[in-house]
Amino acid sequence: MPIASTVPIASTVPIAIASTVAAVGKPRRMDTRSIGLAGARGWRKRVANVAAGPVSKRSSLSEEQVRAGVGGLFLLLSIVYVASALVDLARRNR
Repeated sequence: MPIASTVPIASTVPIAIASTVAAVGKPRRMDTRSIGLAGARGWRKRVANVAAGPVSKRSSLSEEQVRAGVGGLFLLLSIVYVASALVDLARRNR
């Protein structure tokens, strides 16, 4: 059963998220890296992997941080796309 929890801003997403209870009864929290990597699936993961090496060499970010950033961007774009589709649907049904 999901539990709503507030997560610290310093290390994780600064919003209340639903976390699942682990087998030992402790809630698992998603940090920003986990959320970003969740957005990198399929061809998006391949894009993130290709970008990770060159970008990490030219910046102070690690390859994993670049992958999480690219995945987070794709996740955000997906959310915006679904939200705009729902808004269009709601406007048409008025």
